[in-house]
Amino acid sequence: MELRHSAAQLDDNHELYLLLRASNWNKREKVVGKLGAALWVRHIAEVLRHAYDEIYEDRLVHEDEAFGHWYDGARTWAYGSAYPLEDIPEMRRRILPHWGMVSSPRVRFYVEGDTEEGALAYALAGLLGFGLELVNLKAQGWGTWLRQELKNDQAAKRISLFMLDNDREDDTRALKAHVRAKLVVGVIFKNSPDLETGCFQIDELLKATVYFEESIGVQDLEPLDPDDFRDINSGRKFEEQYCKIRRAPSLKGKLWGEALMRVAFESGKGEENRLVHAYACAVRGVSADYEVQRVRHPLNPETFENDSVNAEGFP
Repeated sequence: MELRHSAAQLDDNHELYLLLRASNWNKREKVVGKLGAALWVRHIAEVLRHAYDEIYEDRLVHEDEAFGHWYDGARTWAYGSAYPLEDIPEMRRRILPHWGMVSSPRVRFYVEGDTEEGALAYALAGLLGFGLELVNLKAQGWGTWLRQELKNDQAAKRISLFMLDNDREDDTRALKAHVRAKLVVGVIFKNSPDLETGCFQIDELLKATVYFEESIGVQDLEPLDPDDFRDINSGRKFEEQYCKIRRAPSLKGKLWGEALMRVAFESGKGEENRLVHAYACAVRGVSADYEVQRVRHPLNPETFENDSVNAEGFP
């Protein structure tokens, strides 16, 4: 106990100690300063703990603990084990995301088409590949292929996010089956009836058309009249009206998604806009704990809402 307290007085970064303890010895022995001194004191304590554990049935406290108090079961939730140094790969998997030190995907965000992919790729630029992956299901579908990928996500303890429109009945039915099979650990964002009118007002959609036209090199057009879109109640009808007025072939795709994301950010509504909320959840998900999400926030297969469960033993 005295060794643990002395080490903590020198340097009380207990999670940093666990990461150093999980590192290569040739690098670890070269750590200097107060951090290095604390590391060596904890090493001495660890040697004594191993000797004690070999002789007695009782167990001594691990070296990262000094001040403060852990609730029953809290260390298992935090590190995968009450004794994290006995399961270093799991401990490392849980701690590294908190420090922003991840490379393999911790979150997969599945979307139904190019518009959603364009919007989220624009928002997450620079983050994709660093713990976060975006998957467009347009070509792969929501059935057998997705089921296998969700099993892979479970094996990797990877959080799965989804965004789909309420009017896509086949996709909704398939996703409900995956949720019932408990293959989805994460959050589902369902736009009603679709991305455009579920997340934006008509004036915001008209602003997005300006950004869209700029992105395809079209400029100096007459502004669209809001009165021409007064009775629009779906993204499909908005697209039809736009294409009729502009004589355009379509208003879909990645560039349209980028335009929508720009408007969402500029609206000043923050996460009140569902698209911004989805982006923020993706970023937070990289450092979220998979087991906490699985146990405490399971998905309801009918509503796609996250139920809240007070798991026994969790503080």
